[in-house]
Amino acid sequence: MTAEALSGIRVVDFTTGRCGGQATTVLADFGADVVKVEPPGGDRFRSLPSSPFWLRGKRTIELDLTDAVARAEAIKLASDADVCVVGGPASRLTSWGIDGAALTSVAPQLVHCTISGFGSIAPEWPGYEGVVAAHAGRMAGFGVQLGQDRPVFSALEVGTHMASQGAVHGILAALLQRTRTGRGDRVETSLLQGLMSFDLVDMLAWQLHTRDGRSFTPLRDMNPMPTLNYHPLRTSDGQWIQCGNLLEHLFLSFLDAIDLLGELLIDERYTGSPAVWSPDAIEEARDRILLRMQERTAEEWMQAFDANGNVAAEPILTTPQAILHRDIQHALVDVDDPVYGATTQVGPIARLEATPGRAQAQHDRDSSPAEAGVASTRADGTGPAGRPLDGVTILDLSTIIAAPLGMAMLADLGARVIKVEAFGGDPFRQLLIEGRMAVKTNAGKESLSVDLKSPDGQAIVHRMVAEADVLVHNFRGDV
Repeated sequence: MTAEALSGIRVVDFTTGRCGGQATTVLADFGADVVKVEPPGGDRFRSLPSSPFWLRGKRTIELDLTDAVARAEAIKLASDADVCVVGGPASRLTSWGIDGAALTSVAPQLVHCTISGFGSIAPEWPGYEGVVAAHAGRMAGFGVQLGQDRPVFSALEVGTHMASQGAVHGILAALLQRTRTGRGDRVETSLLQGLMSFDLVDMLAWQLHTRDGRSFTPLRDMNPMPTLNYHPLRTSDGQWIQCGNLLEHLFLSFLDAIDLLGELLIDERYTGSPAVWSPDAIEEARDRILLRMQERTAEEWMQAFDANGNVAAEPILTTPQAILHRDIQHALVDVDDPVYGATTQVGPIARLEATPGRAQAQHDRDSSPAEAGVASTRADGTGPAGRPLDGVTILDLSTIIAAPLGMAMLADLGARVIKVEAFGGDPFRQLLIEGRMAVKTNAGKESLSVDLKSPDGQAIVHRMVAEADVLVHNFRGDV
């Protein structure tokens, strides 16, 4: 059997709940041996419906860390590992002796990861997503949805998810650095840092306002109506379709697919880019779009969009409906859970051809500390520390938000990221508030413009690929 990417890496997970659990599930999926340490009676979040996912692939033991003997066993377990993941208030971690300073002093090979609500130097407010979102301004930012001067609770725990992936990000970078230095490192992330990934406008705009006197309009104070590009649309059968036609050519393709493009083009109010249409023209176009969408069912419209081939739109589904979606089916795996039986779950987050990951069921909770003991794989490198990704060159052909933001995060860790853009630049540079959102997605990168549709441009990129370690794109497959 082919070895997995993290075979030989031993992880001890002291966290409870979904955030740390998701992080160590990713590590387990790619071959790490993960031992989850729970308090007597088990992780109190095991009752959550999502628990089979973030418990999978792990061995579990119970230790009462308020007891001195159990603490010594836990410290020994962590000291012999490659990675230790902890969560909760810093004062509690220190009292239990599993904080980063204590463990790395006795185990210099250890990669120690701390996940908290606000960071280790912040006040120890409860690290729950709602509390963090309130302090970070996320709830106030959604006030525009109600048209009222009060916050909105967001049920989707995006900060928790982002912090879990930030932990994976940091752990893998530290393990890579350890191959050069032979030394581990201390990694930290928080729900607050996770939420900051979603602030592409307000924080920068406020700094420019206070420093340079530029005008400042919070995102929440802009037009509360959805933009025509991103409009949710109700169909004749009462279903909803969410559009995402951010770029002009996608929006025009959408209008073409619903047979409105010709009607609008003959009206002089709709000449030029939709970005320069007058407010009255936009509202009339909105009304015509909403009425047109009432003429067919969601399935009929999706067939029309598929036939067009250049429309960004998806039906709004419940989670049970979503697992039947054709684009999600390929990401699902069946896992035989010891508690719930056969379950369908999202599989490993990436497909690696040479070292594929695999989702495995959680182990029964009957391991003693001795049975769960680990024998760490030591690193032999002796090079300088530097930043974790120093010496790694990434060729970034991606555009708009998700992939470019990910590459900016790798640049933060020391990678040399060369962004290849079309003539005129990534379209995201021109969008919304003087293109300020692109500051975050392009941070730390070098950039050049290349015509990838020309033979000369392709030749340039091929020469660059020969000297790069990583190539990233978010084009559709046929592109």
